[in-house]
Amino acid sequence: MLSLTQDQSGKLINPSGVTSDERLLEIWLFGKAKTTQAMYRRTVNNFLTFLNKPLQVITVADVFSWIESLNPTLKESTIKTKLYSIKSLLSFAAKTGYCSFNVGAAIKAPKVAAGIHRKCLPVEAIKAMSDHTERLRDSLIIRLGYVAGLRASEISALTWNSLHGETLHVLGKGNKERSIKLPESILGQLEAFKPATTTGEAPMFMSRKHKGHLTRTSITRIIKDSAKKAGESDKVSAHWLRHSHAYNALKAGADVALLRDTLGHASLATTSQYIAITPNHSSAMLLGV
Repeated sequence: MLSLTQDQSGKLINPSGVTSDERLLEIWLFGKAKTTQAMYRRTVNNFLTFLNKPLQVITVADVFSWIESLNPTLKESTIKTKLYSIKSLLSFAAKTGYCSFNVGAAIKAPKVAAGIHRKCLPVEAIKAMSDHTERLRDSLIIRLGYVAGLRASEISALTWNSLHGETLHVLGKGNKERSIKLPESILGQLEAFKPATTTGEAPMFMSRKHKGHLTRTSITRIIKDSAKKAGESDKVSAHWLRHSHAYNALKAGADVALLRDTLGHASLATTSQYIAITPNHSSAMLLGV
């Protein structure tokens, strides 16, 4: 009986029209954020170099061999991220017909709920961080980052045009847009912070030195400095604020699908990992700062 990927002479049939692993990788990466592309490309190159064989002949055992080859000192979350990258590529290869089946489907990623739990701060800690800032701008970065569950890059990119009435429009990973309804407490603070004379295209959080958008690096430094002053870990980042949003929103009764939409997760599975660590409007409305 002929395979779906072979003709009568035994020659492989490729319904995807893709002629190489490199071309498939470029198509798979298309539309993703530049930082995501760079990370995925490094992981895939490491994966293919280690196996030294094309994707079309890779087996489940090969994938396990690669996982076993990873540095054992890597964080569990790092291993999970690398594995998800490969699983996503293999799934895409199967869906397009480049590979005859998805060998990554049988492999499960490690659980990382315990690690995330350590990065979830109570609302009291968020308030303390906000109170330990010297500028209203910095206080709002922490409060808005937490309440809206924003990434540092998303905070950096905000303009006053991003805010429409009660709704904040965010451009996230892969240029995907999402809308987040904000509570009145944050809206009032943003209104008080907005300059009397400014254009809608002006950065919401402006660099004092360069008069442009506050950079992601500067936002991270503001968050870390406020955390240290509030007695929290010096490793606190904007992503800790996102973790804290998810954890506290679920505790407050938020629906996991609503939380997914607020945080801009591509998959419900990503959001569902928070359920393991937790005992109609956006989930931001359930949080008070």
